[in-house]
Amino acid sequence: MVATLRMQKILSEMAPIYLHSWIHASSLKLKKNSRYWNAEKVGLNEVNFGYITSDTRSLLNLYKTKELASLRLNEEILKDALEYGLRVQKAPTNCLSWIMFNLAEDRVTSNLKIRQAIRFAIDRDAYTNVIVGLPGTRKIDTVFTRRMQGVNGPFQKEYPTPEIGYDLSRARQLIAEAKQELGVEKLPPLIMLINETRQIEAEFVQSQLINALGIELRIDKQTFKQSLVKMRGGDFDIARAGFCGGALRDPVFFAGIFHSQSSFNDMNFNNPEYDSLMALTHGTDDQIIRMRAFDKMQHILFTDIPIIPTIESSWVYVQDRQLKGLNRYPVTDFSRARLIGFEL
Repeated sequence: MVATLRMQKILSEMAPIYLHSWIHASSLKLKKNSRYWNAEKVGLNEVNFGYITSDTRSLLNLYKTKELASLRLNEEILKDALEYGLRVQKAPTNCLSWIMFNLAEDRVTSNLKIRQAIRFAIDRDAYTNVIVGLPGTRKIDTVFTRRMQGVNGPFQKEYPTPEIGYDLSRARQLIAEAKQELGVEKLPPLIMLINETRQIEAEFVQSQLINALGIELRIDKQTFKQSLVKMRGGDFDIARAGFCGGALRDPVFFAGIFHSQSSFNDMNFNNPEYDSLMALTHGTDDQIIRMRAFDKMQHILFTDIPIIPTIESSWVYVQDRQLKGLNRYPVTDFSRARLIGFEL
């Protein structure tokens, strides 16, 4: 117990800013750590997240009235911000998103041809450029962001993955074959699990599947917390998910999600060869061997389709001109932020 308290004290003195209070789904407050060794260089006494809500338009209105100093934008309010004349900025991230399938045996999506058909039936160019449409968003065909490093340069350049195609005729052929395999004339409705901020994206996928394949897709919209509970419990057929690697640049982070024993493997994906390759990357420091293993792993994911990679995103935001020094990449860092023209 004494050792634990001592460690907590050491950690508290290392952090320039600490979590002071948090009311779930309402507000959060960070405070300057007076015990931090370089506390005099920390410019903000506190940082308030006073309005935690999924109502992004209300947040934009609060920004307009200067109740907020900074606000991250999503596809729902980007157009409003631009029409209002706000200065929209972007910063890099190490984040990507995908549509994932539940591969449990009792789910229709455990059928490979159904997953192949759905992948062929989604126009990911329209998804990226029209539905999401945020500056800096790019379509991605792999599970590794462009921040991931290979042997001598970016992993994506050294080990390109096959391009995911958009082919409606092939998609329809595969659905017909899947129905024969399953012995059904019509597929049962599929459930797509999302959190409350992803309605537009889900409706796009819904329209794509009904129009191209005649698949009824029902949207199950939950709060972020409840969506995670249902995802962990396998209560879905299809779901939208996203992961951020922060400052990590080794592919092992994203690759590890798909290990059969990973706590993030909500797809129920289980491939012994994949697990063996993952073990290999942990058992050697030879970067050529490791990167070749990661390349084989991304090809397994391309073939087995536990997910459909969709986008690699940027941090798109508006920020008051008086707020300076806030760093967003590789991690959000408030320790050097300043409010110019304010007495603190």
